[in-house]
Parts: sequence; structure tokens; C-alpha cells
Amino acid sequence: MSKKDNDFDFIDQLFDRLQAGDFVNKTVNEFGNEVKNTIDRSVKNQGYDNIQDMVSSAIKSKPSVKPGSDDHYPNSNDYKNRYEYLIGSLQNVRYDSRYRGFYRDGHQEAIKKCVSYLKDKRSNLDDISDYIIDEIHEYKRSRRKKRDKYVDGYLDGLMLFKDKLADSKKFMMNKIKNVLVNK
Repeated sequence: MSKKDNDFDFIDQLFDRLQAGDFVNKTVNEFGNEVKNTIDRSVKNQGYDNIQDMVSSAIKSKPSVKPGSDDHYPNSNDYKNRYEYLIGSLQNVRYDSRYRGFYRDGHQEAIKKCVSYLKDKRSNLDDISDYIIDEIHEYKRSRRKKRDKYVDGYLDGLMLFKDKLADSKKFMMNKIKNVLVNK
């Protein structure tokens, strides 16, 4: 039977290294810094900002929720076009404590790249769709080689952007329908 890894395995690994004598030739400061860096790196790799987030989420019984924005179709008077809708819906992405650290960094980087690409191609939103599909394929290949929270977050950010792009099209179709029906 295989043993399931838990979030705190990195602490056991630190103690194993301590017992093996890996830290014999180091000062207390060097040892402390290495322990702190190991904990910080491991916590961020697991998707948390700090050890406190990790411990509190281990205590909570509530399942974590992937990042996303709250509003599905905001008031039609708020946005004049798809671009404004898309930018507005991506500005209120919320991250649960489980989806922070390197995951959030990758997620936000994907959104930033897509927004900057979108600013260049503002008139043609279909080009951004092709760009997103290419990026997803590229990062799925790299995820097969090495599983890491940054890449997971990046892929989820691309998927969120792709979904919001589709929502922007539905939003504009709904807005046009409402204008035509109310005339």
C-alpha cells in the first residue's frame, strides 16, 4: 500500500537531513536561513503564501475553490464592448488560500500576458483565442515533464482567460439582443 504524501513532508525531510549530519559544518545562522528558505520554497510550491496559510487550510474542513471571478454577466450598461467586459471580469479574480504562492504567480502571469497580447490585437479578439490555444499546448507539454504549481497556475489562468473570452462574446450577444428587443 502506498503512503499518501501530506503537506508537511518537507519538515520530515529537514529532520532527516539534520540527523544525517548535513548541517554539521554550518553556523546557526546558515542553518536557520536554510531551514527558513526550505520551508518558504516548499510552502510556495504547494500553493500557499506562507506557513500560516498552509496550517490554517489543513485545519479547515472547507474544500478549496479554484480562482475565478464572481460576476458572470455584469450590468449591460457597465461595458460598451467585449474588451471592456473582459478586462472588467478579470480584475476581480479571487484566490483561496490553497491557490496562492507559485500557483497565483503563474495564474497572474498568464492573465498579464494575455491582456498585453489583447492590447496589441484589440480589434480582432479571435487572434487572442489562437494565441491562448497555442500557449495551452506549449505549457501542457512542459507540465508533463515537470509538475509544478507555477505551470498549473499558468494553465488555469489561460483557461480562465479563454472562458472569459467566450463569456464576453455571449455578453455582447445578450446586450445586442436586449437593445433590439427594447426598440
